[in-house]
Amino acid sequence: MTEYPALANTIKHIPNHGSYGFYTSKIAEDMLGRLKTRGSLLELAGFAATGATWITPITSSFASHDIVETPPHGQGLAVLIALNILKTSVSAILKQKVPSAAILK
Repeated sequence: MTEYPALANTIKHIPNHGSYGFYTSKIAEDMLGRLKTRGSLLELAGFAATGATWITPITSSFASHDIVETPPHGQGLAVLIALNILKTSVSAILKQKVPSAAILK
């Protein structure tokens, strides 16, 4: 079995200290130290200024599942469009009452 004690400690730290505590803690300092050895220009002040904007996801359904994606400008919209095209195509094929072997050809 592989163990990751630093990851376990990080996961325990986040609920108790939130994102700000994560990005300004010894965890952030450790990450920055490791990144700097690889040429990173990131600094603790940049980590501390990190923020997030909550958004409303875009959704669709496919094969009895809700598919939830982030809105544009990402691949989320493309995934939902592709699944809706596929859903329409499969629905049309099923309405033809064609034997399944013929569908696979």
